[in-house]
Formats: sequence, structure tokens, C-alpha cells
Amino acid sequence: MKTVSSPSSTVKTVSSPSSTMKTVSSPSSTMKTVSSTSSTMKTVSGPSSTMKTVSSPSSTMKTVSSPSSTMKTVSSPSSTMKTVSSPSSTMKTVSSPSSTMKTDSKRTICVSLTLKMLSNLQILTQKSFG
Repeated sequence: MKTVSSPSSTVKTVSSPSSTMKTVSSPSSTMKTVSSTSSTMKTVSGPSSTMKTVSSPSSTMKTVSSPSSTMKTVSSPSSTMKTVSSPSSTMKTVSSPSSTMKTDSKRTICVSLTLKMLSNLQILTQKSFG
């Protein structure tokens, strides 16, 4: 278990097979990352906003982000993926083998930015802790 502190933020990382990993960072926000074999991963971040990410084999992944808005991403083998984001707007993305995809908003970039942020955080954590 390793902890890095910076002004008004805390980063915690715990990782091993069949264990969880939690990361908390950013002023006035909370970010949690839980990852292990056959487990879930949740991420919460941003003032007045909620972002959750759940991921594991044969499981779903949900992402919720942005004030007063909801964004959900569901992904797993033979499953669907839905995304809803931005105040008073709706965006849905449905994806799975032999499935269709629908988009009702220009906010699809939110999902890729969220995933990129998680990827960058993991890389930064690995570099910081060696």
C-alpha cells in the first residue's frame, strides 16, 4: 500500500491478485478505483458530480459524471453499453456483438476522456511508485 499526498489531495493505491485498488485524488472530489480478478471497479470524481466505473470479466461497467447529469456506460461480453450525459440532454450508446449503436448527443467525447483519465492516472501512479 502506497500513499502520495499533495495540496488538498490524497492518492492511495492497493493492488494484488484478488484484492482491491482504491485511488482518491483532487480537491473537493472523490475518486475511488477498485480492481481485481472477477471484481468491480468504481470511480467517483468531481465537485457535485458522480462518476462510477464498474469492470470485471462478464460484468458491467457504469460511468456517471457531470453536475446534474447522468452518464452510464455498461460493457461486458455479449452485453450492452449505454451512455447518458449532460444537463437536460440524453445520449445513449448501445454496443455488443451483433448489436446496434445509437447516439442522441454530441457528448460521446466524455466517455473517451473518462477512460483516458483513468489510463493516465494508472500510468502516473506506476511512475510515481515505481
